[in-house]
Amino acid sequence: MGLGLAIVRRLATLMTLRVRIRSVEGRGTLVAIDGLPQLATPPTVPPETPDQPTAPRLLEGLRVCLIEDDANVLLATAALLEKWGCQVARFTSLPEETAVDYDLLISDFDLGTQVSGADCIRELRARCGREVPAVVVTGHEVERVQQALEGASIPVLAKPVHPAELRSLLVALKLDDQAQRALHEAGLDRLGRRGCARSDVQRTE
Repeated sequence: MGLGLAIVRRLATLMTLRVRIRSVEGRGTLVAIDGLPQLATPPTVPPETPDQPTAPRLLEGLRVCLIEDDANVLLATAALLEKWGCQVARFTSLPEETAVDYDLLISDFDLGTQVSGADCIRELRARCGREVPAVVVTGHEVERVQQALEGASIPVLAKPVHPAELRSLLVALKLDDQAQRALHEAGLDRLGRRGCARSDVQRTE
């Protein structure tokens, strides 16, 4: 014990510290060290995480009409589309509403009724007044469904549909539709300018 205390005293002297010891019989010993520098508690730094760039939500706000007679498939597909930012209207057959305006149509081919997915797309395009981009999904042979579409330029995806494949197709259809609309609006703008120019010429004459 004595040797240990001597070593402690020598170390305290070298470190310019003061060691105090007080003992009370039956209660224990108190050891205090004076002169220790106070260190500030280091700030808690959250672990660094690699930056993960957020993929652009290219389908954000896209209004989708989804037609599927299988309730489970309808729910799962709608949830996936909504996760991508789409606004999804769900139906198990041809919607009864007449005033519609969708950006994209997705329909199962075989809906278990006399009306097929191709019929639904044809009718909804007529209601919208334009060739709304559309996709047909099917559990049958893709070639047979393509023949039933009678040459319509509608992509056909085989079930089960892979999310990455579906998303890539929807992005491509959206961008193509935006380009077509821009060309159409540019054409109307040019026609309007020509009409104004002709009116000005007639006035000067």
